[in-house]
Amino acid sequence: MRELIARLRDWLRRDKLDAELSDELRFHSEMLSRDARSSGVQPDDAPFAARRALGNLTAVREETRDRWSVTWLDHFQQDARYAARGLRRNPGFTAAVVLTLGLGIGANAAMFNVIDQLMFRPYPYLRDPGSVHRVYLQTTARGRVLTNTSLPYTRYLDLKASTSSFSQYAAFAQLTWAVGIGDAAREFHRFAVEFIDQLFEMVVGE
Repeated sequence: MRELIARLRDWLRRDKLDAELSDELRFHSEMLSRDARSSGVQPDDAPFAARRALGNLTAVREETRDRWSVTWLDHFQQDARYAARGLRRNPGFTAAVVLTLGLGIGANAAMFNVIDQLMFRPYPYLRDPGSVHRVYLQTTARGRVLTNTSLPYTRYLDLKASTSSFSQYAAFAQLTWAVGIGDAAREFHRFAVEFIDQLFEMVVGE
């Protein structure tokens, strides 16, 4: 972790380190050139002798930079600069990309909000969703237990009258009825809901 932090700190001041590296290499090159001239090498050949002694300067620079750089961060910066230059050269393509990303992000955010409200968050009118239960009627026929998702309204009234385990009761029924006169009649899904001894009826869709 300390090495990563040190690399990031050096990466932020890499321009200064590059300048210091260039000065250091220049200093060593001058010293080696001076030593070569002192040992009898011709003045014109001294710089070449110094370069041979130092080795491949490009390789030395790359190896030294690897010690203070973050490779993936350098590659990301280069890719980002290349992408930015490409987008500046093609403003029409840039506008299409931005519009596509905006529509995609907006659509995904809207869908996530709908799914979050419908599937992950409790209904706003339920004070304690964990205490809400749905009751099914089970019957046994020929040794098989059958679970009915619906039950007669009279059974619901019997359940309310004879059961004290629940603090409140609610029942609903879904029907498809034709609404209208003649050719203008249309089928609608209707829900009849009884909650706290009050009966509501509503049309929810065609």
